[in-house]
Amino acid sequence: MKGFTIVELLIVIVIIGILAAIVIVTYTGIQSRAINASMISAFDQDEKALVAYAEEYGDYPQPTDVDPDPGSHATYVCLEESADLPATSQLTAGACATEDYVTNGVSNHINTELKKIITNIPNAANYTVSMTSASLSIRGIFLEYGVAATPVLGYYVTGNQTTCGRGTAQVVDGENMTFCYLVLSAV
Repeated sequence: MKGFTIVELLIVIVIIGILAAIVIVTYTGIQSRAINASMISAFDQDEKALVAYAEEYGDYPQPTDVDPDPGSHATYVCLEESADLPATSQLTAGACATEDYVTNGVSNHINTELKKIITNIPNAANYTVSMTSASLSIRGIFLEYGVAATPVLGYYVTGNQTTCGRGTAQVVDGENMTFCYLVLSAV
């Protein structure tokens, strides 16, 4: 009789399974690095636009159309276009975070002011990071006003990153995520 024995078929199935596992692990790592690289690119573009705006107009654009958080007296705004923030299973349309202290909104005033420097606000909102211990979901790049002397530009990525391109990497304890931020220099 011609054909394969059950042992030969099992060996082939095991080999295919091992190769599939290797490919899946490799693909996941590549996908994560690509997303992180995309965030770093948008972050760099946003930083350059903010610095160029500050040099041109003497100060960073202010979120005059967004109320500060009453608890911290800080203002957190998404540095995205509203159209780039659709509703998801975790976030409402126009929101870049679920955390209570985050203002959660887009400052149309900041976007309008930045468009004096750049044509389009870079879109980094297609990637959401979730923190299970604090029920936080966050996407895109945001600006934080009122905590430091100058605005802080930041974003979250999955994984315990040691670098964030430009800026500081802060691994979030107990979570598989990193907060990347840059305190913008004084004008």
